[in-house]
Amino acid sequence: MSKYKSKTMELEAVLWNGHNKQEIIDLVGEDHVRWEMLDEKIWIAYIIDKGIESMCPTGEYIVKLDDSLYLCQRDTFKNLYELDGDDGHIL
Repeated sequence: MSKYKSKTMELEAVLWNGHNKQEIIDLVGEDHVRWEMLDEKIWIAYIIDKGIESMCPTGEYIVKLDDSLYLCQRDTFKNLYELDGDDGHIL
C-alpha cells in the first residue's frame, strides 16, 4: 500500500460575504460570475467555469487554481489553507 501526502500549493481565494462583489469580479473576471438579488440587501453569486454555473452560498470561498474555479466550504478551506503573510496569497 502506498501513502500519500498533500502538496503545498499557492492559490487565490475570496470569501463571499454577500456584499464583496468587486472582490469576486477581481478574482474570477466579469465573464465568470452572474449576480441575482434575492431581496434588497442579499445578493447571490453564481460562478461560471467551463460553461458550468454553480451557486456560491454566502460564507463559501471561491478558489482560483490553475485557471479553474472551485467552491469550498469555509471550514474545509480553513483546515486546508492558511494565509501567506508576505504577499497575501493563500497557502
